[in-house]
Amino acid sequence: MEQENNQNIYLEAPDSHKGMAIGSLICSLICCCSGGIVSIISIITGIMAIKYANETEKLVAMGGDYMEQAKEASSKAGFYTNLTYFLFALWTIIGILVILLGGFSAISAISNLFS
Repeated sequence: MEQENNQNIYLEAPDSHKGMAIGSLICSLICCCSGGIVSIISIITGIMAIKYANETEKLVAMGGDYMEQAKEASSKAGFYTNLTYFLFALWTIIGILVILLGGFSAISAISNLFS
């Protein structure tokens, strides 16, 4: 006779990505000092990453039946964290290119070519 006992099943808690989410938001705030739509979007995605990281921790604390939802929230937190770092890197590369091309006057000159 086979006995089923669900109480002895231990599910691995998903990573909340909270530390990385906070780090990505800090990078976004540094990037925000230079302005631009990319930096504003990266701040929004950083906030979303922290929101889902907190949700993951809350669902893990509730345990049991909420582990599947915690995995989904962890996946979203990881996605938004990576997206925020990507946007930060993109904006940093754009900033370096602007400096190498002679600052914003170079961008102005390039935009005048197309007008």
